[in-house]
Amino acid sequence: MECDRYGISDRIATSFSAVLQDIGIIHEGETSHMVDRNKILRQRKKLYNAVAKSTKLTVSRSLLTRLYFYGRKDNTKVLIKKDTKYYSKTKNEEHYTLVNEPTCVYRYVTAATGGAKTIKEAILNFLEHIICN
Repeated sequence: MECDRYGISDRIATSFSAVLQDIGIIHEGETSHMVDRNKILRQRKKLYNAVAKSTKLTVSRSLLTRLYFYGRKDNTKVLIKKDTKYYSKTKNEEHYTLVNEPTCVYRYVTAATGGAKTIKEAILNFLEHIICN
């Protein structure tokens, strides 16, 4: 599917379809060329199922099927415990985004440092936690 090949989201593909309709390349009656978000999601699911059958994968649907690696530094509120009280503090953390594509489940992990080994360990620990639960 072209959206996956070029990393285009289903919403952006839908807006492309609307633009083509607005400028007159796609006409109202040509429903086979019209694209909506659900049509793209159905095609993606059909494609993923076909690939899974052809390679005989037996991966659970609850696991991550795609990993979008996007590191970004964000200000994050964290709770610091001092004695019996909790205090909120804003901390600048680097987030690494993980997305389960067919169901659009979004998660992120943070690493102690910005090194490749610690980032790898943080992602692997997260995936182990998902697999074990």
